[in-house]
Amino acid sequence: MLTSLIILTVVPSVAYAHRVHTDWRYEEIRVEAWYGGGDAMRDADVKVYIVKERENELYETGKTNENGIFYFAPKVGADNYRVEVEASGGHKDSLEISLEKGSLERDKSMSLYLRIGAGFGYLLGLAGIAIGYLGWKKKKEPEMS
Repeated sequence: MLTSLIILTVVPSVAYAHRVHTDWRYEEIRVEAWYGGGDAMRDADVKVYIVKERENELYETGKTNENGIFYFAPKVGADNYRVEVEASGGHKDSLEISLEKGSLERDKSMSLYLRIGAGFGYLLGLAGIAIGYLGWKKKKEPEMS
């Protein structure tokens, strides 16, 4: 018996582990809408479309809650969605959601304020380059006394 115990402790044994499986699923998709100042878009109308090759199929409609949040469950077999949120006063936004890519894309159009800000940034950059060039040119000229 002592020999058996020594053999069992010295000779490595084969260990069998439980098989492990992993899976993922989207139980619901959360859409959050807010105004530029950070306030939630309460009770805004939401339309969810399933994006197909040539058309968008209306999938679900609803309203955001008091925190500006709307949830919807994805449809089996549908990977691309377009979500449109619209509140009173013409405030609206849309986004594309792709479950295939695991990402979302904002609507590509730039807002008016963003375009104005980008224009000012462009002009300030050009002015900075011009001032830098003039300073370099003045420093390079020999001083006359």
